[in-house]
Amino acid sequence: MSKPYRKVLIGIGSLVVVCVVGALALFLPDDEPDENVLLTALGADLPAYWSVRSVEISVSSKSEDQGLPVYQQRFEAAVSPQEELYVPADDDGGSIGPFEVVSRKSVPTEEYTLHGVATTRAANEMWSTEFVLDNSVSGLGVPRSAFNGPVVVAGSERAARLESELASARELAAAVASAAWATATRPSRN
Repeated sequence: MSKPYRKVLIGIGSLVVVCVVGALALFLPDDEPDENVLLTALGADLPAYWSVRSVEISVSSKSEDQGLPVYQQRFEAAVSPQEELYVPADDDGGSIGPFEVVSRKSVPTEEYTLHGVATTRAANEMWSTEFVLDNSVSGLGVPRSAFNGPVVVAGSERAARLESELASARELAAAVASAAWATATRPSRN
């Protein structure tokens, strides 16, 4: 191949590279991710029974990975449960008969503040966000439906009623067993 053809091919190759890079830049999100981007991404990242009320970004920095923008943002988010959340009760013996005893931990009117860092990358013409939280919602309970088997709330009227019914059932079982023993061990009159 002669030198003039090489120059033309190199020139065309450079033009193709510039066009491809330019086209990629056209399809990337324009601005850095804002609070709404983080609010949506965090809402999808948390368990379904949590909602994100607001997000505030305090610090943002930009870098690049393979020519694509990467943002790291320190944030604070206000979150709340969508329903009452429970944890296993520690001081109530764990169960009343077949019922696991639970304690209410969180209610929908309570708001918690999460702190963390969001790393957001441009991917497939959208933002893709990963979170590293300084604190989490994991210790704040789960819905009653998340427990295996039936549950009863510690200190509730239902718990007291179940304890009373279980005590009565034990007394009755003991009386029946005692009467059966007495009958079985009584000498026959024959």
